Amino acid sequence: MMYLCRYFCLFLFVLPILLNLLNFALLAPPTPGMDSLTTATRALQVDSMGHVRLWHINQLQSMRDFAHVFSTLGKRAQYVNTNLKGEYSVQRLPLGVWGAALSYVFQENQKRTMPWTGQRFVQSTEMTDSWGDNTFTKTVSGQRTRGQSYFTTYDEASHYDGGEGSIVLDYRSHGGNGWSPASFLMGELRCFNQHLCVGLTGAKVLGGPKNGVPYVLYRAGTKSGDNKAPTKKYVRPKTKKHVPTKMKKHRIDRKKKVKEMKERRSGGGDL
Repeated sequence: MMYLCRYFCLFLFVLPILLNLLNFALLAPPTPGMDSLTTATRALQVDSMGHVRLWHINQLQSMRDFAHVFSTLGKRAQYVNTNLKGEYSVQRLPLGVWGAALSYVFQENQKRTMPWTGQRFVQSTEMTDSWGDNTFTKTVSGQRTRGQSYFTTYDEASHYDGGEGSIVLDYRSHGGNGWSPASFLMGELRCFNQHLCVGLTGAKVLGGPKNGVPYVLYRAGTKSGDNKAPTKKYVRPKTKKHVPTKMKKHRIDRKKKVKEMKERRSGGGDL
């Protein structure tokens, strides 16, 4: 019995550690110098990042694809106005370890839980900094409640990859959360435009955005928030064939001539 308890307790400690490490690895930023833009556009099935809609984000198949998209948005953040204001809808993405787990749990318990359905952003005033909170809506009755407030900091250095232009959601600094589980969260957003963003939210002690749950933030009723398949079918661009250098081409031609000469000589002695 003691051995069984020992192995069970070891399993309870080791499994979460392994799952966290796996999510870290899947969400790791692309290697510097890698063409993440090409990978991102292919994963989103678009010709350019400016054409992305909610439907395209829902086509992402893996956490690695999401990581390329998130990294690419950070590199082009200086060209995007991300001063968010008002109500936005949210949707968790079933990617990675925690994204898949939470999507399954909340999908199976919609009637007994308050699903996360939105985020609100309030601009700064002379009295307060930029802040916001989350919206939760009951599936059956449609009853709404707000909670899990945060302070919003624009154009801050990313906690994900160190790049600039991220929107950081700091739950710990907002006194309204007290010592609730939400006070340990940290979120980060990167946007295509003012109506469409992707985000990561995770516990700060576990890595924050580096080990976060992916989601999409969109303004319903806008073109960016369209979740219908585009009428024009996406055609994946053909990869360019590798063109050998002149020196390599010369060596290939030379080998070909030598091979032809050997074949002639071997065939010349036949009767």
